[in-house]
Formats: sequence, structure tokens, C-alpha cells
Amino acid sequence: MKIFTFKTRLSVKIRKIEKEFNTVTKQQIHNKEHISILRYGAYDVDPKYLVIWIITQSDKVRDDLKNNEVLKKLLREKFYYVDYPECSINDVK
Repeated sequence: MKIFTFKTRLSVKIRKIEKEFNTVTKQQIHNKEHISILRYGAYDVDPKYLVIWIITQSDKVRDDLKNNEVLKKLLREKFYYVDYPECSINDVK
């Protein structure tokens, strides 16, 4: 039962992270291009196996986001904000 509770709490945290990523990323896009947030991985086995993709409509926006160090820092902070397991945060991609 304890594992099920952990998975449920982790799923809630990941959904919050996705919402936060969406909000923060949209604030960084100047032309308001549509983005999608996709998650995958074996995070139910270990939280460090979470992968989150930010999908853009254009290569230019993708490259702008990829090179935006402020955005990367803001997104990484969201894991702390939702109390994601701290020992896994640096391994999340």
C-alpha cells in the first residue's frame, strides 16, 4: 500500500510540474507560439527516471528555449517548489 501512495503523490507532483513548466515556458516565448509538455520515463520505478520534453512548433523557438539559461534555472526550481524527491532532481532530464 505504501508504494501505491508514493506513486499517487509522485503523479500529483509531476502534473504540477507540467503545469508550472507550461506557464513559465510560455512567458519566455515572445511570439506566443503553442507548446506542449510531454513526460515519460520509468519515474514510477525511481523518480530520477523522469524525462520532460517541451515540444515547440518551430526550430527557432526550440533553439531559443534550449539556450535560455534563465529558463533552465526557473524550470529546475519547480521541482523544489512541488517537493519532488530532492535526491532525484539533478538526474531528471
